Amino acid sequence: MTPLLTRYWAMLKWTLMACLIAGFYGMLHNQVSYTVSPDYFHAFKFHQFRFPESLRNRGGASLVGFLASWWTGLAIGPVLFMTYHLRLQTLPTAAQMFRGFAIVLGTTAIVGAAALALGYAMAGPQSEMFAPQAAQDPVAFVRAGIMHDGSYLGGVLGTVLAACFGLPRPRSSPPEFDDTEAPPT
Repeated sequence: MTPLLTRYWAMLKWTLMACLIAGFYGMLHNQVSYTVSPDYFHAFKFHQFRFPESLRNRGGASLVGFLASWWTGLAIGPVLFMTYHLRLQTLPTAAQMFRGFAIVLGTTAIVGAAALALGYAMAGPQSEMFAPQAAQDPVAFVRAGIMHDGSYLGGVLGTVLAACFGLPRPRSSPPEFDDTEAPPT
């Protein structure tokens, strides 16, 4: 296989891995948001994804999470792979890629949790105007929505952080000096 095809194949594999990781993260994320507001799914997401009644439950919320987030891996995988490849001048290792994915996941989780905390702090009766009429608990609906929006923002921020700081900095060697001269003081 040519070097170019090897790079493309490696990038494709890491992009698929990023899609799977993002999808599974979305499944877990939606279990939290379903706990915060089942209404968010029953009054919005299940309709948006056209789920049948048989899937309008926690399992369906997980499926919505996978379907709503897997595609973010299409951006995360290539960005990290290409950034690391260019900085390393070689194909990134699995450890390097997974460290980058961990930064993205951690940042996404932290920003999503902060958004949920913000939703609890700010959402009140005035929030009802942002929830559909079908929502039985509009305040909880808004809190879950804020958490979802925060998580997408966290994914973008995490990708930037992982691209910038995901690889260790190369160590600089100490300056060499001629031992016939006196060492610098």
